[in-house]
Amino acid sequence: AGPNLVMHMNDTTVTFPLQPDAVQGLRDSIAAVRGEFERAAEAGAQRVKLESMDYEQKPEAEGEVALEAFCNPNGFPNALVASVLVTLKTRDGIKVVSETKLTQLQDDVEQYLETYGFDPAGGRPPLPRARAVLAAQGSPGKAPGWAARWGARGASGHGS
Repeated sequence: AGPNLVMHMNDTTVTFPLQPDAVQGLRDSIAAVRGEFERAAEAGAQRVKLESMDYEQKPEAEGEVALEAFCNPNGFPNALVASVLVTLKTRDGIKVVSETKLTQLQDDVEQYLETYGFDPAGGRPPLPRARAVLAAQGSPGKAPGWAARWGARGASGHGS
């Protein structure tokens, strides 16, 4: 299905397959909501309405889960204390809903991208190591959107 994303949500760790372009999309959404917190800080005492993070990834390959992440920055004083509501759904009807800190979600996303050879500074194309890891996991060909964009081919949960 794809490389695994490991998410730490309070006292639970969930591991599930997710394609790199989906994780990049989540990273972009996290960056956008962090930008909203920066905008609020720059506004100072002047109250501004901040845009929420509302990320949704539908499964592309067999075995992948649907992922939703929502954060309303208007409910938190800054990004360090902000929480994200995360929903994971399988095609078989299993649904997990939990909260995690925005900073923890960002750490989990960065860990995934570094593990699979993506440039930590935000570069999108996979490095050669990522291609080798994905090929060794049998991922080639399972995510045509990702493969077409980057020239490369391509759940379980437990308490911690």
